[in-house]
Amino acid sequence: TPSLPFSAAQFMSNLGHFEFKEVRAAQQLDVYPFLSNTWDQAQHENRFRPGADIFWRPSSNFQVTATLNPDFGSVESDDVVVNLTAFETFFPDKRLFFLEGQEVFITTPRAAVRRGGPGNSGARATVQNFVGEPTTLVNTRRIGGPPRITLPNGTTILPAGVKIADEELGKFTDLLGAAKVTGQIGGVRYGLLTAFEDGVRLRARDAGGNFTYKLDGRDFGIARLSYETGGLNRNGIGYIGTLVRRPDNNDAIVHGIDGHLLRGNGAFKLDSQLIASSVRDAHGYGGFTDLRYTPERGVQHAFALDYFDKKLDISDLGFIRRNDVLGMRYAYDRSTSQGLTHLRTKRVSLTLSQEYNSDGRAVRSGVFLRNRWTLLNESELRTEFNYFPHRWDDRNSLGNGAYKVDGRWFGELSFGTDTAKKFSSSIAGRLTQEELGGPTYEGLLGFSFKPNDRFSLDLDVDYAHRSGWILHAVDRKFTAYAARDLRPSLALDAFINAHQQLRLTLQWAGIRAEDQKHFLVPISDGALKEVPSTSSRDFTISRMTVQFRYRWEIDPLSDLFVVYTRGSNLPNRVSSEDSFDNLFGDALRDPVIDELVIKLRYRFGR
Repeated sequence: TPSLPFSAAQFMSNLGHFEFKEVRAAQQLDVYPFLSNTWDQAQHENRFRPGADIFWRPSSNFQVTATLNPDFGSVESDDVVVNLTAFETFFPDKRLFFLEGQEVFITTPRAAVRRGGPGNSGARATVQNFVGEPTTLVNTRRIGGPPRITLPNGTTILPAGVKIADEELGKFTDLLGAAKVTGQIGGVRYGLLTAFEDGVRLRARDAGGNFTYKLDGRDFGIARLSYETGGLNRNGIGYIGTLVRRPDNNDAIVHGIDGHLLRGNGAFKLDSQLIASSVRDAHGYGGFTDLRYTPERGVQHAFALDYFDKKLDISDLGFIRRNDVLGMRYAYDRSTSQGLTHLRTKRVSLTLSQEYNSDGRAVRSGVFLRNRWTLLNESELRTEFNYFPHRWDDRNSLGNGAYKVDGRWFGELSFGTDTAKKFSSSIAGRLTQEELGGPTYEGLLGFSFKPNDRFSLDLDVDYAHRSGWILHAVDRKFTAYAARDLRPSLALDAFINAHQQLRLTLQWAGIRAEDQKHFLVPISDGALKEVPSTSSRDFTISRMTVQFRYRWEIDPLSDLFVVYTRGSNLPNRVSSEDSFDNLFGDALRDPVIDELVIKLRYRFGR
């Protein structure tokens, strides 16, 4: 098998070919019944849940999988994320049922989820990721996600006067069951997926006091069909359709047609998708095209064109960063390892990006210049400089008007040692100009200790000092803050033996923000207008997730899990007790999630 560079136009097609003779494919039928019990100390509840997963593969080209009364999310926790903008955070799915065989529903390279995030030490992790969120019609994380009570126009489906705490609205929804069919006939691939949510009971209150609000679950359906030719010149076309039946009878239907072209030696690659949505009697349209050209080894040009109209809405089951946008991007990337004396490789990339809304205003612009040098000892040095020209912000006021933002810049310098060594470390410094001109200084440290293949420890700390940090308050009101932001994370893995694993993770995000100035969105065009401060808007944030997990692999694909999860989200408080020490300590002592889960899953099959 040849050693191949990732920077070449061809990769998979250049690998060696292997042939296996007299292989007899056998029918497979596996049933995975499970039992789980959850002791919820925060809600003073005890939940027992039986269920089963079923896998049937009568041939190598066809598979049926189903899950009954699944217990999702009990052994995995999400990263702690603080998002104070109007743009949604994308969370990747970690549930094996939806991950297994998911590739048939990945219609374009944009729909693929890039892994990574907190808990990874080294310079590769500390440098900011500019890949961006995926654009996909199928985000399985929506299935069994928190109930959606707010419509795109900002109205709610709750009766007047009913209020539900954010902690309740953030809870996942149980599934009654789900089924998936995938297969292939020649160049034709197909996939069907359906899932049914159980109803949810949310603790609510109104003028009459506390009560339980019942909300029916949603039903999901996905259909995928694609055809692709073989050989060096590959062509492909596909269709995907999704349906979400909501309890408010506002069904969401989305259709997508994707096309693909790969020519000759792999130097030319084209991927496109057209999208149409019908949600709550509103019809929206959009599409995008991605073109990649690799004229020679180590050199690549990439072009992208997006258009999504105002009424396009795929948020019930898919994910896009925003609609109402016309966007264009170009990226140049050059990597070389030839003729270097003190370096192993060096890489430079330049990206230009511009986006407009339907009013013709620039809403996102950027010039990104990045360099990476890999030293002979596998250490890495990276630099980055970005410039964001002036633009209009038409989202963060939550429908209360647009305002002009001046140009700003971002710079970063980072260094990381070889992560294959027993001990590795990384350090990074960032300097950002905020929208109102104030500087933000950020420092990141990462340490990793892996003395052998049975133990690893990762510790990362991110600290930022902000000035002129602009955030939306209410209606047309904005506030500029001076803030300190501390985010440590810890991940420890220990393998007692080949079948038993202990894992401990901790993530915390603490923010202390002090009110600087108050602003209003202008009624006419222009920048934010400073107004006199009438009251203090200082705030604190303290969010934490701690999880301890023990896994015993009884047999292949048969496991016993014992998982303790503790999570907190302290209410805003501004007093002498809002130091980082107190915020961290109180987050440990005052959880909103305090659960112990024992789950047994055993495989029966042939």
